Amino acid sequence: MSAKNLARLQRVQNTLARVILHKQKFDHITPSLMELHWLPILQRVHFKVAILTYKTIHTKEPDYLFDLIRFYEPVRTTLVQLWLI
Repeated sequence: MSAKNLARLQRVQNTLARVILHKQKFDHITPSLMELHWLPILQRVHFKVAILTYKTIHTKEPDYLFDLIRFYEPVRTTLVQLWLI
C-alpha cells in the first residue's frame, strides 16, 4: 500500500477517535488512540503481519504461506552452538 493511502487511513482513524471521545480538531491524537487501545495504522499492519507469520510457522497453515517461509540453517557450527550441545 502506498504511503499516501496509509496517511489517508490514518486520518480516518484519527477522525473516528476524535468523534468517539468527543475531542476537538486540534487535540493531540496519540493519547486518544492509547485510551481506545488502537494502534496507528502502520503499526497495526506490522502487528497483523507478525501474527500471521507466527501462526503460519506454528500451525503450518495455510499451506500456500508456509511454503513461502524459508528457515535459516547456518552453514557451519559456531562456538555457542557447540557449547549448547
